Parts: sequence; structure tokens; C-alpha cells
Amino acid sequence: MSFTAIQKVSTKAWFALAALVTVLSGIATIYATFHETNPNNPRFIGRWTTDYTYPITNGTFEFKGMTEYFRNGRYNVNGVVFVDGTVEAKPYRLEYSVNGAGSWTADSSLLSFTLADMKSIPKSYVINGTAISPLLVAKFAGPSLPNFSDGLASGASDELKILMIKDNEITLEGKDPAGNAFTLQTYRQR
Repeated sequence: MSFTAIQKVSTKAWFALAALVTVLSGIATIYATFHETNPNNPRFIGRWTTDYTYPITNGTFEFKGMTEYFRNGRYNVNGVVFVDGTVEAKPYRLEYSVNGAGSWTADSSLLSFTLADMKSIPKSYVINGTAISPLLVAKFAGPSLPNFSDGLASGASDELKILMIKDNEITLEGKDPAGNAFTLQTYRQR
């Protein structure tokens, strides 16, 4: 199109074209505001309680707590971890309060999450039937007292297979440290 042809287009036509572009960009902005794109399965968003157990070497691992999934792909987890087992034919039970945060994604078949940070505080130690105060253990062990969160790498990731998802219940399948499948249910909190 030559410059002369452009000059022949009326001023009204240019204003109409500018108005059309303005209206279309306004519609796109309004749509994006009310229909944010979120790659995560929205059925996960909210607070969920969980209680699951799986075997570990010479014992079991159990978690009881709550996970909250947010729209922005972040999550918080709070609860109690129990580690039971035997060493030299002596039973033990360790209990820790845990608090963690990270990121998550989910579609219709998999929930993937990455732990950004986890803190834990020992609650109780029972060894061979004898309760030992975590404060007493800390006094003897000093700053070298091992904590549950010391064994978790920051940035560790995992995936759980989504077996069933309802409004108030989700059933997931994970793998224990030996690679064996275990099932866990999580229930929505209001």
C-alpha cells in the first residue's frame, strides 16, 4: 500500500480501527483478570488432612497432619511424624512436629511436589519402653542432636499417582523408600 493510498483512508476509518484495537485489548485484559491461567488441578486447592503409614528398614514411618494447597502453586504442610522400629532387638518410637513449605503441580493423573524447606522439633523419644525427654537428649547431645528434618534434602521432589478425586476426598498412591506402592487418603477441611 502506498503512502497516497494511506492518505486517502478517511480519518473516521483510522479512528474506528483504533477504537476496535482498544476494545479488543480491553476485552483481553478483562478476560485474563477473571480467568487466570493456572496449570494446577483446582480440585486440590484448600486444606486437606492426611494420615498414612509405610514401612521403612526395621520399622514404620507415619505422618498425621494437614497440607494446604494454594492457587499460586505453593503448599504448606504441618503435622506429626512418627518413626517406629527396632535396633538390636530394642523397640523405639520417635515423634517429631514438622512444618514445611514448597511448590506443587497436579493434573488429572499426577500430583508432583517439591519441598523447599522443612523444620522439625522432637516431641518424644521412647526407647525399649522407656520415655526419654528430648530436652534431656539435647542436653547430652548438644547442637549435634539429629533432627528429622536433617535427613531431608531441600528441593527434594516426589510424585503421587491420583487414584480418585472427589470434592472432599482424594486417594493417592505413592512409593515407599524401597519402591513399594502404598495408598493414602486425604480429606478436605472446611
